[in-house]
Amino acid sequence: MVDSLKQAKSWWAKNVNERPVWRTEDIPDPHFKTLLLSLKMAYEVRRDIIVLGKPDTEISVLIHSYFWEIVSCVLKSYAPFVITGMSAIHLLLGDESIPSQVDILTENSSARIDLRISLLAIEKKPGFFQPANAKHLIKTIETNKKFILSLESPESLLLRLRPQYFRDYPQLISGFLKATDFNLDILSELILQQSKPVTYLRLAELFKQIGKEREAEMFKTFTKISSQYAPPGKSQILKYALPRSLVFPNRISDAAYVIRFRDQLRAFAEYIEKKCKNLILPSWNLSQIKTYIEETKKYDTYHSSTIEGYRVTQEEIQKLIEGREIITLENNAEEIERKMALKGYLVAHKYVRQQIEENFKKNRPLTESNTKEIYAHLFTPSVEAGILEKEQLTQYRNDAVFIRNSRTVPPNHLKVSELMRCLVEEVNEIKSKVTQALIAHYGFVTIHPYFDGNGRVARFLMNYLLCCNGIPWVTIRIEDRDEYFSALETAQCDENIEPFANFLKKYLIALQLS
Repeated sequence: MVDSLKQAKSWWAKNVNERPVWRTEDIPDPHFKTLLLSLKMAYEVRRDIIVLGKPDTEISVLIHSYFWEIVSCVLKSYAPFVITGMSAIHLLLGDESIPSQVDILTENSSARIDLRISLLAIEKKPGFFQPANAKHLIKTIETNKKFILSLESPESLLLRLRPQYFRDYPQLISGFLKATDFNLDILSELILQQSKPVTYLRLAELFKQIGKEREAEMFKTFTKISSQYAPPGKSQILKYALPRSLVFPNRISDAAYVIRFRDQLRAFAEYIEKKCKNLILPSWNLSQIKTYIEETKKYDTYHSSTIEGYRVTQEEIQKLIEGREIITLENNAEEIERKMALKGYLVAHKYVRQQIEENFKKNRPLTESNTKEIYAHLFTPSVEAGILEKEQLTQYRNDAVFIRNSRTVPPNHLKVSELMRCLVEEVNEIKSKVTQALIAHYGFVTIHPYFDGNGRVARFLMNYLLCCNGIPWVTIRIEDRDEYFSALETAQCDENIEPFANFLKKYLIALQLS
């Protein structure tokens, strides 16, 4: 028993980071599973799947962390398989966030598998997996964690787009059409196997709107030669036209994930602008803005820090504001980090207030330097305390980052610089100052360019843009934390900005009444 336990722990240590997800049948010794489960060093996702983790880790945290590995492991029983629908489009555009439902085609059987945070909807479609179809219908991709997934090919996805996708996810469909270099030969072969003149004309119109003339002309041609061709009414074609904000060609230099992000920001900005159109907000002078920022500093520091999980008291913040050291018996690393986070917030708060004073109503464009300076001030005390290296103040993250218990998966660190450039460009194109501030907040926290501090920087950024235009500082309260995080996740994972817009509109209305 002692030898078996030692072997189980050794196997766990070797695999907990490199290969944490296992099918029971693949574990080298069946006793390992029983022993590791009893020690809480492994957790059952399903009877046939375990995830290795540190003792007392919440199973929900492990499922969020290794979702796509778990999906692939579960689907080995259903091989061959492909991920299809909106999940496949997200993945093709570089977004690995966890959908509420993953649609899957398999050769052998249909099923619905509940993974607690997402549902696997498996549909039996044996004809899809005929050898002759493989090069046309199946595409493999590598995830950020170097994991291979099988997807339905872009050409097949395009022809099988459901009408409701055009209505419900226009920014995602726009990004898919713009970013994908469709193989026209494969498209032609697939089109010849079916006859959908209304679908073809709709796609021709959409490709025309985004400046892809070759694809538009091809679909028009196939509509004309279709044997079942009957001219659809104009309303059938235009019913799913792209929103005005998305009708533009993509930049040749933009990667797929940048195109997808740009379209999302534009569609969300258009929605927020309509949502907040009739808001009548205060228009304060600089003196009023400065006074209000100073008066609410303690209140804002308390709520913004507590939202991020720090233990804080109003008395403690007041002592820091007065420049008094907080003397405690505790001197462990966690306590030092907490104190430096509070000090850093006040340092960054002062810097943002100074920037508002310098740039008040000067209509200066947002720059990446603005965001980097806020971050640097936020973590300067941590550098002085030896928690961070000085070089970290000037660099974006250089590895993956994980948001605890969230379906959102921030982009690969190699994508951060391009996405930040895109965010700044898009924010500066927005005319409405409220919309500009809300999109900057959403976009920054979605990119998650740093290992820590992203939420605080995003809220500082929002308030910098609001206050520079005479709109008072907005403090998101700790009691609204769950609603705030849920609204962000819905926008990031479900392409729906409405809850986030409604959430911040509620705070803006409170300003209107103050």
